[in-house]
Parts: sequence; C-alpha cells; structure tokens
Amino acid sequence: MSHRMGRKFDRHQILREKDPWEVAKNVFDVALEFALLGYVHAANDLFNLYESFGQGCKTSWSPGLYFAWEATGPWLNSIPPVDRTEEALAKMETERIIWKRQANATKEGLNKIIATANGEGKVDEWGEAQIRPDDLTAAIDLALFLAEKEKAQEILQTIADNFNVAWVDISKWRAVWQLQKDETLAKAIGVCEDKMAAFQEEVLGTFNERLQKGARREFRDLPMKDLVRMCNENTLKNAVWEEMELDPDNPPESIIHEGATYPLFDILVVSLP
Repeated sequence: MSHRMGRKFDRHQILREKDPWEVAKNVFDVALEFALLGYVHAANDLFNLYESFGQGCKTSWSPGLYFAWEATGPWLNSIPPVDRTEEALAKMETERIIWKRQANATKEGLNKIIATANGEGKVDEWGEAQIRPDDLTAAIDLALFLAEKEKAQEILQTIADNFNVAWVDISKWRAVWQLQKDETLAKAIGVCEDKMAAFQEEVLGTFNERLQKGARREFRDLPMKDLVRMCNENTLKNAVWEEMELDPDNPPESIIHEGATYPLFDILVVSLP
C-alpha cells in the first residue's frame, strides 16, 4: 500500500461519525481511489455495501466510477441501462479537458500544457513544485491523443508522484480508465500488493461495522471528571500556542482552573438589587 492511500480512511473516526451522509461520501471517495489504482473489485464491494444506504448521497458518486465500469466491465446490476449509454457517459466527461485537447493539438501545445501543469518551475514555500492537477489530466489526455507515449508515461509518473492532489481531476477523465484497469497507476506509485489486500479488508470491515451497528458512543458512560481531564490533555497536546498569545516555550501545564470559591447562595445574594 502506498503512503498516499488511506488519508481519507480513519477507522476510529468512521466508527464514531454520526452523519450518514458523511460516512457514505467517505465510502464513495475511498471506492474511487481503489478503482483508480486498478482495484475495481474492491471499489464495487464498497459501492454495493453502501449503495442502498446512501441513496440520498448520490450526488457524491463520482462519474469516475461509471467510467471504471465502462472500461473494466461488467456493469453493476443496480446501474440502469439508460446511465450506461454512450450519450449518458459523454455528458459526464469534463468539457475543459476536451477543449484543451482541441485547442492545443500540437507537440508545441503539449509542451506548453506540461509546463503549466508542472507550475512552470515554480515551487511553494516548502520547496514543492506547484502542480496543477487539471492541467496534468489535460496533458496526459493530449499526449495519448498525439500518440506521444513517452510523454504520456512521464506525465503518468508525475501524477503518481502527486496522487494525493491529482486523483480527483484524473478520475474525471474518461480515457484514463483504459489505463487504470491494468493497475498502471498502482505500479507507478509502487503499491505493495500484500498491504493493499490487508487494507481493503480493513476498509470493508470498518464500513460494514458502521453500517450495521451505527455510530459508536464511546464516552457516554464516562463521568464528567474524566471527560474534562480528556479535554485538558487533548488541548495541551494539540494546541498551537503561538496563535493564542502565549509563550510557546513556556506553555501552561493545564487549562483547568479552580472552581468558584463563593457558595451559590452568596452569589445569588450579591446579585440581588
């Protein structure tokens, strides 16, 4: 499994998530990544698990999954024939990619898009190239259209190296799925098959548990004293003291203060006119 996978999958958070829409959206996002890496069977398992549960979340389904089914087959039985037609799939394609292909259909145009996609040599404050995922997608589309296979392979490797930011845009490109069915991106990234298999099992088991048992309520039986202690420890661990007008070199040892020393009766009396 690549270090670029799993960032949207947090077993602890998924099991605690109360909003069904958020859970379903997370399912479809992870399924799309599996499909992009060539593991369409794993994507289908997740999709089938949550499809009926997440019918109200259909807006979060990516057209990329439809392109994956078209490229790999067979279509899932739940997808109606009207959604499988050439006309229906063409409407899902990103017009921006098609327009860029038509407007830059030369080797010079390809080189220009590649330069733009790579940020024209510019880097961010961390020294990373300012990659433009939408232009990377347009560049590999144009490279394949012009039969520039070596250029296409170079761009694919750039996409693999920046999968964490490029996956959304690349998934919307219909032609990419003809490459992905052979796990092209997974190989370019260097995915470990054994770890990927274990990860798929963990993901499916986690979402199935959340669907069957609902959201966990881990702290419902804890006394208030323990909850306050946990809040205190979590704040001390994660606070950014520089943004809180405190000395970062001398942070507080606790955010808990002593309780009020005045009896409630005295406070009420003092407050009376």
